[in-house]
Amino acid sequence: MRYVIASDIHGDVSSLHDLLIRESRADAFLLLGDTCLPKEEINPFVSVLGNCDLAFRGDYPLRREIVFPSGHKALLAHHPLPLSSMGELASRGYQYFFHGHTHEREEREVAGVMILCPGSLSFPRDGVQGSYIVVKADEKGEEILFLKL
Repeated sequence: MRYVIASDIHGDVSSLHDLLIRESRADAFLLLGDTCLPKEEINPFVSVLGNCDLAFRGDYPLRREIVFPSGHKALLAHHPLPLSSMGELASRGYQYFFHGHTHEREEREVAGVMILCPGSLSFPRDGVQGSYIVVKADEKGEEILFLKL
């Protein structure tokens, strides 16, 4: 399976459209909040609630869980969690934590949990315009790719 994960589009529907064209063969499209749009306008993407999405709080859950074909679990949220909480996530069986909010790419492991942020599809703070993550997943495991539009 191929999962596309992006964040912080802040209403930029054209970037979502471009990403859909580029990743048209993906199996799942996920956003990590701050869409600033109702769920009908981001379809086929699903999102979590970001701090700029409060007008649409009925559309988005605070967090989502994914179970990859390998059985590995991922938690998706908008805000980063304190590093001290990674041990608790690991004890609950999570191998991955994906977050948005910072608009900066991140990839590091803490307490056995891989912390990943795709940066911002539309408004980066790390100078990488249009960054997102693709997770290629099968029964053997996951391959994480940071890509640009």
